[in-house]
Amino acid sequence: MVEKTQFVARDTVARAFYDLYRTQHQEFPLETREPDYEKRLRDAFPIHPEIFDRLYTDWSSLLKFQRTRGVLRLMASVIHSLWEKNDRNPLILPSTIPIDDSRVQFELTRYLSDNWVPVIEKDVDGPNSLSLRIDGEIPNLGKFSACRRVARTIYLGSAPTATAAHRGLEDRRIKLGCVMPGESPAIFVDALRRLSSAATYLYHDATRYWYSTQPTVTKIAEDRAEQLKADPDKMVQELDRRIRVDLRDRGDFIAVHPLPQTGQDVPDDLEARLVVLRIEYPHTKEPASPALVAATAILDSRGTSPRLYRNALVFLAVDRMLLQDLDESIRRYLAWDSIVDDRELLDLTVPQIRQAEDQRKNADGLVRSRIPDAYQWLLVPTQPTPQDDLKWQAFRLSGEDSLSVRASKRLRKDEMLITTLVPSGEKRGAKLMPGKLPRSSRRPLSTFCR
Repeated sequence: MVEKTQFVARDTVARAFYDLYRTQHQEFPLETREPDYEKRLRDAFPIHPEIFDRLYTDWSSLLKFQRTRGVLRLMASVIHSLWEKNDRNPLILPSTIPIDDSRVQFELTRYLSDNWVPVIEKDVDGPNSLSLRIDGEIPNLGKFSACRRVARTIYLGSAPTATAAHRGLEDRRIKLGCVMPGESPAIFVDALRRLSSAATYLYHDATRYWYSTQPTVTKIAEDRAEQLKADPDKMVQELDRRIRVDLRDRGDFIAVHPLPQTGQDVPDDLEARLVVLRIEYPHTKEPASPALVAATAILDSRGTSPRLYRNALVFLAVDRMLLQDLDESIRRYLAWDSIVDDRELLDLTVPQIRQAEDQRKNADGLVRSRIPDAYQWLLVPTQPTPQDDLKWQAFRLSGEDSLSVRASKRLRKDEMLITTLVPSGEKRGAKLMPGKLPRSSRRPLSTFCR
């Protein structure tokens, strides 16, 4: 009776995995959709056949690795470790091999050079590994230990062939070593992307990924990004360049002024203008945030002269909490951009150049997405009547448009920005009186006329 129950459990697990591979065949290697693959799953139970494929195909190519004894020793250590941890997974996959266990790690490094241990500790598995850190930072990945499972799978499939001409694992085979029934392959694709952009020893070329004992250019990028902390002017210059490009579409404003040094840089006239404050003046919810202090100074005067048309300016400020992420992404982009420029000086290989170009592209996209996220505060000065004190309203912006278009849309929505004002008895297009608003309109200070 016990044996019959065990066979039923085995067949149920094999069928569940086979159905996963068959229904999502585009995600996995071709052989997994063949009818005999279900039989392979049953015959290898409770070990996934992919483990045996990697051991008998890749690891057996090592001179010291014995096909029978080596496999038995490794799997004995794996099973014992999983039994001690009360592992409840339906199958032992490449991704569930506990490489952080010293006994298992010994079996996976004894046939390799000594410098593989630091690779495991830094990138693959262990309390201080990159995979564990990313899983801890990203809840959607940590729920499945996705980065850790991806790293384990790549290590098992690439460590013994690190010096071969055709090295590494295809992304489909990585998913084969990770995904279980009920899980989405997309989770592990995301984990793979994050690992490949941050790991020190993980290489990739097209759709193949492998670990090597030689650091990738990622380490160079990390060092250069760190060095840029001592040179903040480069980050500010890059941000200035990008904001100027973004602000080419002015929306409904007659002009946009990116990152002015002082109020002298902002003209004083009747037409509506958007001022984008420098990152030195972030906005918070405090009554006197650096952004409000800087905006008030620009609003009060232009140089040494009092500003007359104070109802013609609004301000865009960066969020203090998001400023760190923006700074980090710009430094990362500049680091990768410098590596691409210095590719000959660094004597990079073709895969390293391709990696640097891919990472520069990814970093560029991240910066472009973080600028509008960070510059989300629209600061609007208001004054219901000339006798009232100046007050500030802060609006949080969102959307896919450029900074100035988002700002003008929000102002129009709240009737704080008008392109034509028609006071009673006057012709269309009449301008506001300098320095004050018509009492009858009861418009806020930020009502404009163009």
